[in-house]
Amino acid sequence: MEGGSINEIERKREIIRIDRGTPQVGALAFGIVDRGTNIIEVRPTTLCPLSCIYCSVNAGPRSTNRWAEFIDDPEALLMALEEVVRFKGTRDIEVHIDGMGEPGVYPYLVDLVRGIKTMDGVSMVSMQTRLYMFTVDELRELARAGLDRINLSIDTLNPGLAKKISGGRLGTILIMLRNWW
Repeated sequence: MEGGSINEIERKREIIRIDRGTPQVGALAFGIVDRGTNIIEVRPTTLCPLSCIYCSVNAGPRSTNRWAEFIDDPEALLMALEEVVRFKGTRDIEVHIDGMGEPGVYPYLVDLVRGIKTMDGVSMVSMQTRLYMFTVDELRELARAGLDRINLSIDTLNPGLAKKISGGRLGTILIMLRNWW
């Protein structure tokens, strides 16, 4: 994993596992975020292996003020999301998986995508990612599970600057893009 590791984060701060008894709507760090459009955000984790120098939520192994990270229960997310989709009453919902961290490190990501894709009313499943942590096979598995689109964040096309900004390697992303398409 580029930039850092989840194990490194676990040594520095507590990992809180959000269970089914925790409300899933109303927090920005995890759960379901509905901003009143046809796009519903799903935030499964705050974990991030990168330490980007400009990170607005101060995620990553080198975070200076986070004392805990969150990993949400996939079933709790799916149940809450289904309720929000039903409440909205439209059949053109885009579910966008993002987070106050990197969704690509969420251990139940494939199951989450698969569960979202089967929901009545959901027309698209998208995800925001930096792409560093995926293999080509993992991306293909996500596509088979129902992921329709990836919104890719690229800091720069300069490899040296990419390493400085996030701790990741631009070459990793370029290889993934070549092999994916």
